[in-house]
Amino acid sequence: MAASALWLIAPSARALAGSQGAIITGNPAPSPDEIHALIARAIDNQHRDDRALEEFERTERVISRKGENGELLTDVTERIVPSAAGNIKLKMAENGVPASPELYRTELEFAVNALNLAVHPDARYNEDLAKFNKRRHDHAELVDDAPKAFRVTWAGRETRSDSSGPRTLMKFLLDPNPDYKPINRFAASFQHVHAVLWVDETQAQFARLEADIATDITFGGGIAGKVYHGGHVVMIQEEVAPGIWLPTLYDYELDGRKFLFAFGVHEHTEISRYRRIGPAPQAVEILRNELNGNAATVKYRESRFHHEIPDDSSLCRAGVIASDGPRMVFRPVTTRGGDTATCLIVRGAFWIASEGCSLVSQPTRDSARRDRYTRSPIRNTPGIAKR
Repeated sequence: MAASALWLIAPSARALAGSQGAIITGNPAPSPDEIHALIARAIDNQHRDDRALEEFERTERVISRKGENGELLTDVTERIVPSAAGNIKLKMAENGVPASPELYRTELEFAVNALNLAVHPDARYNEDLAKFNKRRHDHAELVDDAPKAFRVTWAGRETRSDSSGPRTLMKFLLDPNPDYKPINRFAASFQHVHAVLWVDETQAQFARLEADIATDITFGGGIAGKVYHGGHVVMIQEEVAPGIWLPTLYDYELDGRKFLFAFGVHEHTEISRYRRIGPAPQAVEILRNELNGNAATVKYRESRFHHEIPDDSSLCRAGVIASDGPRMVFRPVTTRGGDTATCLIVRGAFWIASEGCSLVSQPTRDSARRDRYTRSPIRNTPGIAKR
């Protein structure tokens, strides 16, 4: 939820000169009224997307570095499960090493318990929920107020490609509005930001933002902290379900200090494998069935975000984790009534499968790569296929 506010209120970023798409010529410029109407529709849709995000699980891979293009610090892949009071994170891999089946099962049990608490809240949970709802309200307020903070200039139309293919996007330049009165300290950062925004004209959805910190952002008169100028942020959203656009990439390159201590945020985040699991009462049943090995049939759309499973197939207990090159993603695999020889074949390099699943070493065009992966025996606990 909080991430989406950055589409219009990124605390930093540099418009990257090399990121221009194919320019479309000969198209008439929209009128100021048409631009205003498009941005207003996109903001309404952003609110709807923010609410939808609270019902989608996904996979996030976050790569942190010591500085821009610097030494690798961490590379963590997590399964993100939404709940009413925030996200539940299940670690899948860290620095190229998959989480053990035992650890993953423990985290899955924790997720089930956390979702159970959302369904049957106690007093402390209600307090946390109230705080979360306050942040949600503040976020929505900022999204609504952001257009007032910038002067918007139409910069043409460009063709850019995403996982669904080429799209025609309107390009806008955002410059600080000197007449803007910030509603809070965070909104005051708008006055230091210049940005380029791409909007899908047909669906009125924010598709891409590249922003740049032009001047230092200070807090408490510079005593409490400062974000230095020159930082930059890139954010991308894509359509992951009909009419629903959710984040698929964040790049942060920020430096500053908090009181006397320097800090840096140099992170690249990729988000994929979106799947709608619904509100807590529905989500807890999905995860409980997964935990107990009674997963109901789930249908996925075959794309970057989902994988299609035939209706006559059932999920393995706790699913699988697959590695595709350097990317770790959570994928289901089927047994079709326990016949491990007919497990569904989808892309991947190796599998971590659970009891009753066959461990599949995927056929690829590169047989040498395929032969690097072996099978592990099926035990009472999930088996693991290792390099």
